[in-house]
Amino acid sequence: MNAIPITLTKEDVAQRTRAVFEVWNSLDPDQIVGLYTGGFGFGYRTRPSRPPYENKEDYRKGLHMWLESLVSYEIGIDELHTIAEGDIGVAWGFYHEKLQTRGGEPEVLRGRFSEVLQRDATGWKTLFYHRDMTPFD
Repeated sequence: MNAIPITLTKEDVAQRTRAVFEVWNSLDPDQIVGLYTGGFGFGYRTRPSRPPYENKEDYRKGLHMWLESLVSYEIGIDELHTIAEGDIGVAWGFYHEKLQTRGGEPEVLRGRFSEVLQRDATGWKTLFYHRDMTPFD
C-alpha cells in the first residue's frame, strides 16, 4: 500500500521555519537535537561546507560545546519568504542573532538564510541549508 502524497503550502513551510527559530530560542539541547534531520549546508563566510553529522549524538556533542560558550542567545526572523511544490518547500530570508559569548561583548549579528525542506509521513527533513552573516561576501 502506497502512502498518500503530501502537498505542502507556502504557509506550511513558513510555520515550520518559524517553529525552528523558536526552538533555538529555547536553548534546550533536547529540543534542538530533535530538529536535526541531516542535510548539507554552507555559510558563515570562511567556514567550509558542512556535511551532515553522522548521527544525532555527534550533533548533540557539537551543540553542547557551543551552548556552553554562551552567556546569552536569541534569534529572530526579520524577513521570511516561502514557496512549495508537492512535498518540497523552500524558505529564505533575513534574520538576526543577539548573543554574548563568555568573555565577550554583547553583539547583534544579521544574516540571511535559505533552506530546502521535504515533508513525508515521517515528518520534516532538511535537504540543504545556507546561512550567511553580514557583510555578505
